Amino acid sequence: MRLIALFLLILATSCKRPTLSVEPGYFTRKDLASSYVGTPDPNKEKPIFGQRLYISWDRPQEEMPLSLHIQVRLKKKGFLDKIVPLDTSSGSYTFPIVGPDYTSSGGLLSYKVELLSKDSVVATSKHKFWVEDIHFSEE
Repeated sequence: MRLIALFLLILATSCKRPTLSVEPGYFTRKDLASSYVGTPDPNKEKPIFGQRLYISWDRPQEEMPLSLHIQVRLKKKGFLDKIVPLDTSSGSYTFPIVGPDYTSSGGLLSYKVELLSKDSVVATSKHKFWVEDIHFSEE
């Protein structure tokens, strides 16, 4: 019995929420809340299709103020760059790529999301195809 209690104690204390988590995904008008509950919504008639980054974070309150620096490379050589100030030490944010940003760009190629505390990086999450830009100097 003590062995089981010890195992459960170790299991419960070893689990920790990640500091920064980023999940890319697609969405359509079927993902609208009004589609699930069956209420009228003018957006259900529009051809909505795109991608999104679902970003969640969890940091100590002492590290406030926090912000997200989101960099997205698009398939057809586009680039989106956004800084989002955060008012809570834990939460979630959805970064959508819809409409002309999605249709004309071909969608998401790769991303890099940095969680900043007082202008210093405390956590980073990158897509597996993300690479930093290489700049050449002209001489």
